Amino acid sequence: TNTKCTNSQKVPLASGKATVTGDTTGCKNEFGSSNIFCGTTVDMVGPQRYYTVSMKKGNQYALTLKPTFEAHLYVFMESDCSDPGDIDISCGSGGFQGGVIGPVAKGSSKTLSITPIYDGNYVVAVDSGVSSLAGAFSLDITELAPITNTTCAKAKPVALTGSVTTIKGNTGVIKDEYPGLSCAGNVKLSGPQLYYKLSLIKGHHYMLT
Repeated sequence: TNTKCTNSQKVPLASGKATVTGDTTGCKNEFGSSNIFCGTTVDMVGPQRYYTVSMKKGNQYALTLKPTFEAHLYVFMESDCSDPGDIDISCGSGGFQGGVIGPVAKGSSKTLSITPIYDGNYVVAVDSGVSSLAGAFSLDITELAPITNTTCAKAKPVALTGSVTTIKGNTGVIKDEYPGLSCAGNVKLSGPQLYYKLSLIKGHHYMLT
């Protein structure tokens, strides 16, 4: 029944987590060739399944797709369900009103992290970029801990494991702590920021990419 956006399957989060399984085999593409690109070069013309998750403004959510076919996953606000143009804008917003990942290769997995700027219901679509591509999949949804490192005084400690570490974040719902900061340069760093701190050893060389 969740082959149409307005009939998406409600997914409650138990202790911040949920796992669903589905299959797009035999489903139809709801909107046809309707230019739902989500900021990519791929039109989402495959058959799809829809799921609705309640999300909170400023919280981070991780959505991990594990398909048995080459699939895409995109997220958008439930209020955009009836208009593919609105869906395209929402899922192409870079994690603020939605997001997109793909292609996710058969037998592999990829994770989309989003931080909504509005409270509300968000629709998760499992789709593909080819009308004939369909199959089974599993979807893990996790609500992550709220963002706290939005000020310098609350910088998040970072530990180097084997001399390397990777950090992922999203400044989309953060306010700029120090407007006009320029770090002695000509460019004012007036955007929002997240802070991290780590211990460095005198005389050692470090690279931040």
